[in-house]
Amino acid sequence: MNKKLFFSMLVLLLSSAFIYAQKKVSGTVSDKSGVPLAGASVIVKGTSNGTSTDFDGNYSLNVQEDSDVLVISYIGFKSVEITVGNQTTISVSLEEDAESLDEVVVSVLGFKEKTLPVPLSITEPVLGGSPNLATAKNKESFDK
Repeated sequence: MNKKLFFSMLVLLLSSAFIYAQKKVSGTVSDKSGVPLAGASVIVKGTSNGTSTDFDGNYSLNVQEDSDVLVISYIGFKSVEITVGNQTTISVSLEEDAESLDEVVVSVLGFKEKTLPVPLSITEPVLGGSPNLATAKNKESFDK
């Protein structure tokens, strides 16, 4: 009985090590001139596993298999797909994509400023449109 329990625990332990085997991949994302790109997306293709680069363009990501493909993208640059393979450090220089900049739409929202008349004298709390607001025309009615 003890041998069966021992071997079953050994098999369970070894199989879980293979199932949860992960490899950490890290690197830097920059443009062609070497300037780091902060906020670039690094995603394992076909999954929701991903991260963003930090201020210096650095990233770190756990991948499941050597056959996983990293998709690295940034606004205004061409996306790059790289197979992880046996690499643990993958640094990428992204090429500018002038065509994608035509797709960016910038809109400006107009804000209308609403001002309430300034009360000359207040006898009760003022809410917009309250009859307690005194203006130059009806100031005399409040003085009585």
